[in-house]
Amino acid sequence: AKPHIPPVVLNHNNHCITMDDQIEPLIAMPTFCLNTLNPHAEHGDAATSPRSLRAARRAPDSHLWEKSWNTELQSLEKHGTLSYIPKSSLPSNATLLPLKFTLRLKRDESGNIISRKTRCTARGEKQIPHVHYDPDNIYSPVADRDAVRCALALAAGTPLIAQHWDVESAFLHELLGPEETIYVHQPPQFDGSYKHPNHVGVLTGNIYGTKQACKIFTSGLAKNLKLWHFRRLTCDSCTFMLRSECNSHFVLFLITIDFFLSVSNHSPFLPPPALNSPHEIGRAHV
Repeated sequence: AKPHIPPVVLNHNNHCITMDDQIEPLIAMPTFCLNTLNPHAEHGDAATSPRSLRAARRAPDSHLWEKSWNTELQSLEKHGTLSYIPKSSLPSNATLLPLKFTLRLKRDESGNIISRKTRCTARGEKQIPHVHYDPDNIYSPVADRDAVRCALALAAGTPLIAQHWDVESAFLHELLGPEETIYVHQPPQFDGSYKHPNHVGVLTGNIYGTKQACKIFTSGLAKNLKLWHFRRLTCDSCTFMLRSECNSHFVLFLITIDFFLSVSNHSPFLPPPALNSPHEIGRAHV
């Protein structure tokens, strides 16, 4: 038998989604954070992670950090995020934005190291308004906490399945606008050398750390979800719904930065290709 799916009522006064009288008590529910929905999610360990490239090269597991470092640089090239031009071609009025690498040990719930993560980010605090970004166009919303609580309440009271998702290198899947040109210092190789001597980098794609990064990612994702027949709810700009006429398919999809919560009547729910190789962190515990 198909699971009963309560009607969705858009409540503009409370700015949340309510479903029938059976989940009125959700007002008393505790606040949920998508990063803590799954107790088995990976956790970054900043305390014991190398704080610099030099420290990573001196670490006993330097060969593993080198692999992680090279994977990040390859990811930037694979997604068309970074290209290079000769320094002689750099406009005279261009301002180079510095890059920063963060290195983190990823541990499971038992404290065991499961991976090493290197992330190349832009020094967003060095960005100059109206040069590197439009200060009036950098705001990006996330799923409202009331929408998250309603989705979890719906999953708890019905046979619907709640799942927690992550997207690998999520921000790199979107491109900068044609009017945006950001020049950056060339990122070094693990040994400290440079792949393209006497060149500087040009950001052609989105990257972590810039002030407009989240805005670009969520806007691009929203457009792709609409192509796959998801409808944005008017009461929450980061909650999308896919619902067929006969209720054979029902999905609530909530966006919070590069983590997602889905509530659906299919197990497992497979996100649309618009999400670019997502992987499930685990079932959300409700």
